[in-house]
Amino acid sequence: MPYRATIPARRHAGFTLTELMIVIAVIVGMAGVGIPVWGSIRERARGEQTRLVLESVATAMTDYGRTHFTWRDANQKPRTALLWDVNADGILDGDPSLEGVSGYPADMLAAGYTGFVGLAKPELDQGRLNAKSQVLDGWGRPVHIAALDAGVARETLPWRLWSLGGDGQDTTGDEIEWARAGGAQ
Repeated sequence: MPYRATIPARRHAGFTLTELMIVIAVIVGMAGVGIPVWGSIRERARGEQTRLVLESVATAMTDYGRTHFTWRDANQKPRTALLWDVNADGILDGDPSLEGVSGYPADMLAAGYTGFVGLAKPELDQGRLNAKSQVLDGWGRPVHIAALDAGVARETLPWRLWSLGGDGQDTTGDEIEWARAGGAQ
């Protein structure tokens, strides 16, 4: 019997164009479903981070124990200011020596007022502070503060603390507020 060499059939390695297009379509479909879910998860994480920041701020305020800063002015006359928003801008005070804004009496600064972080020493990551040493919420915006009305019971914090929420605007319903009785809401 004569010897005959047989050539094996040539096999193509790889995928056909149709198979590649199907795989790409599946990946795009999965990404289309996953991207909105990822955004939602990120927003919830920012909200939770903000709640923790507000809790830390409230705890530091309570631990500090004082609601007013008292000092003597240039004439040695005693003066008092409600702590944490001395310049009345509605934002929790940063370090007034870094801010470069008006509203802080010079004699008060000379008496040692160093803003919220300097006095109360809250337990916060350095990433929760901006260049002005203001406390930031989960969206990177300063935490807001307002003194409560005189009629509010003093066993609760005499301040309202809040974040503007994801949209960065007040009174739109997504704000996160610290309420002493129930924590962050």
